[in-house]
Amino acid sequence: MILPLTQDKCLGLPFADFVNITVVNDDADALLAGLMPLLDIYGCLQVADGVFSLPNKSGTLILRKRQAITTFSTSGQFLSNLRANAMLDRYLTVYADFQHNVSMLHATCDYGVDAPAALKEIYSLATSGQFYLSRKAMNPNHVTKFMGLNADGSETGTVNLGYKQNYDIWAKAYDKRHERLSKGFADCGEMLRIEIAIQTDVGATLRDVSNPHDIFYQYASKSLVIAPKGFAGWQSYAGGLSIERKADNLTTWQRIKGIIENSNDFKRVLDMAIADYGVDAAKEIDSIIRNRIFLSERSKANSL
Repeated sequence: MILPLTQDKCLGLPFADFVNITVVNDDADALLAGLMPLLDIYGCLQVADGVFSLPNKSGTLILRKRQAITTFSTSGQFLSNLRANAMLDRYLTVYADFQHNVSMLHATCDYGVDAPAALKEIYSLATSGQFYLSRKAMNPNHVTKFMGLNADGSETGTVNLGYKQNYDIWAKAYDKRHERLSKGFADCGEMLRIEIAIQTDVGATLRDVSNPHDIFYQYASKSLVIAPKGFAGWQSYAGGLSIERKADNLTTWQRIKGIIENSNDFKRVLDMAIADYGVDAAKEIDSIIRNRIFLSERSKANSL
């Protein structure tokens, strides 16, 4: 038996792998303006209306307007990038300045176990009527699997445990190793990913996005995993709605430097200029920039 997954098989701390944060439409533009300095230092590009992408497609921030609210959707790759650079809390504090709601949070943790065997157990348990993410057992009819064969010929894939249409808390378990190998990435070894999805009414906050340890184990430990020793549980809205704020601000120079150093488009401009002008590339780019500044200033003067 592999279930429940034990702490010695845990490959790291739980982390946020996706988040939706909603604000009223009237605050959306001001919130985006507050996020722009941080997006700039990563060379983040606006690739479509309301869609911002990190260089090399390494994460996205997508704005979706619906009736009276705007949802800011931050992808797992984007969040991972922020965590790796110790910038996640700074990103979240911008949201804390506005009335907001964490409308979806995927709290995730990886386990070093035989994923095909674990998925078989999870599906069997979940379809037995004895699977829990909350106090009520999940309806076996709301459990599905999408399976195929891995390189070893074993059946593996994803087990969906409920859906957002039916539950405030739902989950999925999948073979992360198989997913990575299928996309051409390096072999990460045995890895089963457990993803707990928490919707609006549960009461997740920015603090849980920053550190989803407690909210993950609150629900994953009902049937899937064993919580760490001493785990005291999670309470909705525990600790308030905001997180510790950073007093320092990003300067204009940091933003400009970030765009120049990280933007794929700017790199493309440099590569073309160097190919055609060689050592004079910087001089040619400088002349274009100066001309654009002149035209911008003249346009402003004419509008007065």
